[in-house]
Amino acid sequence: MTLRTVHRPALRIAAPPKSWLRVAVLAGILLGLTTAACQREVPPPQRRPEAPPAVAVDLDRVTNAVRERFDVPWQIDPIRVGDQVIHAPRELTAFYVRRNHRPAWFDAAMGLPRADSLLQALSQADREGLAPEDYHLVAIGGLIQTLRSGALAGRASDPNAFADLDLLLSDAFVTYASHLLEGRVDPLTFEPRWVANERKADLPRLLEEVVASGGVAGVLRGLAPSHPGYARLRQALSVYRSLSARGSWRAVTSDSTLRKGDTGSAVAAAHARLIEIEELSDSAHTGATFDEQLENEVRDFQRHHGLEPDGEIGAATLRELNVPPAHRIRQMEANMERWRWLPADLGRRHILVNIAGFTVELFDDSRLVLSTRAVVGRSARRTPVFSDTMRYLVLSPYWHVPSGIAINDIVPAVRRDAAYLTRMRITVFTGSGADTRQVNPKGVDWAAVSRRNFPYRFRQEQGP
Repeated sequence: MTLRTVHRPALRIAAPPKSWLRVAVLAGILLGLTTAACQREVPPPQRRPEAPPAVAVDLDRVTNAVRERFDVPWQIDPIRVGDQVIHAPRELTAFYVRRNHRPAWFDAAMGLPRADSLLQALSQADREGLAPEDYHLVAIGGLIQTLRSGALAGRASDPNAFADLDLLLSDAFVTYASHLLEGRVDPLTFEPRWVANERKADLPRLLEEVVASGGVAGVLRGLAPSHPGYARLRQALSVYRSLSARGSWRAVTSDSTLRKGDTGSAVAAAHARLIEIEELSDSAHTGATFDEQLENEVRDFQRHHGLEPDGEIGAATLRELNVPPAHRIRQMEANMERWRWLPADLGRRHILVNIAGFTVELFDDSRLVLSTRAVVGRSARRTPVFSDTMRYLVLSPYWHVPSGIAINDIVPAVRRDAAYLTRMRITVFTGSGADTRQVNPKGVDWAAVSRRNFPYRFRQEQGP
């Protein structure tokens, strides 16, 4: 039996404030009309919406314009389209070289169905906890509008504008695909010991597949994590975005701890808040009595937020109930990003170590079969994040205490309590290899031990 082991860290970065932008892309709608023989007068048929104007374009001139965009040494100077920086020059170079720099997103008649599908997906990037404005949406929309307006006015097409549009569309797809697949931020930039990510793809090949098939939305959906935890965050993010847009967030207050049997306006407010954040069904009792159903729902809420599940609404639970939607949204965006840093497949049977929650959970076929507490590192000496295959398990083994923990935690404890080492089953050694020898801790002047004067090694023996 093999188990996948994944460690997840506590949240340590705050998302910068963002000005969210939604761009709606209007597509042509075909109205299906049914006719039937009847005695009544049939109204005249409605006119179909006019399709976007076709624009004649010289593909050879556009191809030359695309080729010119890659003549710059992008390893030194970034490729720019107007005020937009191309984020994926390496991937786009590989993609366009393979197709001899022919444009990818339109044909000689300026048909843009794939572009419209991509813009629709990009405008909904916030559903994945990402920012639509990161993917050239405004610039792309402006270029398309300019080109289509020019066609209506009968103006000659500009091959440079078409080349710019093609590059921005390709870069938007590759960048968004990369963010869905691997995350917007490289975890190694702030956590050098993060070795969990295994989600990779040949993005130029993926772009070729989309251009050939037109299945933009399906390909992008397949890149996002498929884990149930990610799906739950996506759903919760939608709920909290709606709450944030509503703007009527009032604090639940109480002068004392609320528990089963209590009544009053504070209990009614707690009922309403749990329904509001979808922790409680809207068909549930919403009166002013703290009943058994509310107690159970409070326990679930407490478990979800790392609180002691006592079923009572005290100060800590009130704080969590009153966290504003905007703050929850930032938390969800950050944690959806962390899911993108994890392997695509954790395995049918896997162990998940939640560092922030101090828990170890065993899953079998997506079913939680065991949960227990975990000891994790402090923020200054973090538990490393990794994913690997576990082939065997030793229960309560002995372990060699890292020097940082020995000096910063154990030595001060021994100074306060001479019996600490015995009580914690810790053996003291000096030397290494053939020169290793055990030391009687009672003969050590622990007050004189320092970081520079620490010739000892600690080993905690087996036991519960």
